[in-house]
Amino acid sequence: MPQAIGVWGLGSCGVSNLQRYVPHFSEIARPLSDLTKKNKTWTWGEPERKAFESLKKMLISPPVLSQPDGSKPFIIRTDASSYALGAVLIQGEKPEEHVIEYASRLLSSAERNYSTTEREALAVVWALEKFRGYVENQEIIIASDHQPLKWLMSIKSPSGRLARWALQIQSFHPKILYYHGLV
Repeated sequence: MPQAIGVWGLGSCGVSNLQRYVPHFSEIARPLSDLTKKNKTWTWGEPERKAFESLKKMLISPPVLSQPDGSKPFIIRTDASSYALGAVLIQGEKPEEHVIEYASRLLSSAERNYSTTEREALAVVWALEKFRGYVENQEIIIASDHQPLKWLMSIKSPSGRLARWALQIQSFHPKILYYHGLV
């Protein structure tokens, strides 16, 4: 991408509309997203070029997404880092699992101050809302590498933000499974 295209050109590429097809989109596109922030000096360097080339390569690769099957349970794998949320909607079990959709987003500056448990819970709430059209009134399994999420669903008198999120999650009646390591 020529450096002269600027912020307007970067936004008009429409790449962000294709994030459902790219795993870890927000993390990969972070250098490009940073260029569009207010009061940010436009500097097209090596990190921006690598991010753009990586996204371009992923978008021209053969699609790996499948159509959902309403008769099968949905699996939502979530993860949160210090700056982004990610989720994958899947059906089936390894090695026959099929990705239905990927989703990711950057955390706001306020959300970056959340504790690890709050960010992981936010990832689940956000993913359930993002995939609501697929998973509402369906069997759902939430797969997370953050064990306290299971505890969050069982506390007797939750309060505050985590309580609200626990209630939102429970309204979908998911089964929450913990997996050690990456999901």
